[in-house]
This record gives sequence, structure tokens and C-alpha cells, in this order.
Amino acid sequence: MSFKKNKYTVIDNFLDDKTFKEIQAGILTNEYFPWYFSPDLDFEDEKDFDKTQFVHVFYNHNSPNSKELNLLAPIIKKLECISLIKIKANNNYYTNKIIEGSYHVDNKHKGTTTAVYYLNTNNGYTKFKKTKEKIYSVENRMVIFDADTEHLGTTTTNEKRRVVLNFNYF
Repeated sequence: MSFKKNKYTVIDNFLDDKTFKEIQAGILTNEYFPWYFSPDLDFEDEKDFDKTQFVHVFYNHNSPNSKELNLLAPIIKKLECISLIKIKANNNYYTNKIIEGSYHVDNKHKGTTTAVYYLNTNNGYTKFKKTKEKIYSVENRMVIFDADTEHLGTTTTNEKRRVVLNFNYF
């Protein structure tokens, strides 16, 4: 299923099941996949310890940043990226209540696109500032929007973690 609403497009079952399961396993169940602690400065109160996350930067500053980048080749190809800006995985762990991050834009390059790919199903979401609409985390779902669209991400209360891949590209 795919639908376009306002300034974003949602595509369910973005990848075929086999390819999706390979990427999901390579990140979610790979005990050697490297995660790095981030204080997540998108949150307004830096002293709120629930507002942190673990990240993995695959690509940044015009170059690969991870030996795991090849795992994402099917997504990059399907998005028809002309040039990558940044690819990052966000791993937000379980909290007792949904905690929303702060509204932000991923980059300020004109004419660029942001795509958020959900690796697991949970009650977390991506929320758009202008419309207050929420795109819930459903595994193998992709939401694509203009990079200058203000949005936020959340934690989850019904799974151990919420993991998304964030693509910024031309």
C-alpha cells in the first residue's frame, strides 16, 4: 500500500520480504552490530535521561562511515538516490510513556529528501509539525518527505526498542 498525503508519501511493504528480513536481521538481531550512545540534542531538556538514544551513522560528510553500508544498498537503489547526504539508524529504547523528541529538519540543503524506514513494529511514530499527523512505526514501511519538513520521532512503550533508518539525499 502506498499513499500520498499532504507533503509526504507512505509506502507499506517497501521492500520484498526476503530483502527486508536480511536488513532487519543485519541490524536488529546481529549481536555485533555497533550502536553508539547519543545524548540526542534534538530534545529540549538535555538533563532528561529518557531522552537519549543509540545511533549508527552509515554515511555522512560525503563518505561511508560504516562497513555495514552495503546492507542498505537495496533501499538506496529503490529510493533512486542521486547523491547521499547522510544515513543514520536511530535506536530508541522502551520508556514507560511515549516521549516525543523536538521538532527538527534533518538538513537544510534545498531540494533534498528525507526518508524514514521502520525496522520494527511498535507504537512509536514520526509526527509532522504542520499537520500534527503521525506515521506509526510499522516494519518495512517507508515515509518520504521534503527535508525541510519539520518532524519528530518518539520512543515506544510496547516493544523493547523502536529502530528506524533515516536517509537524507538528493
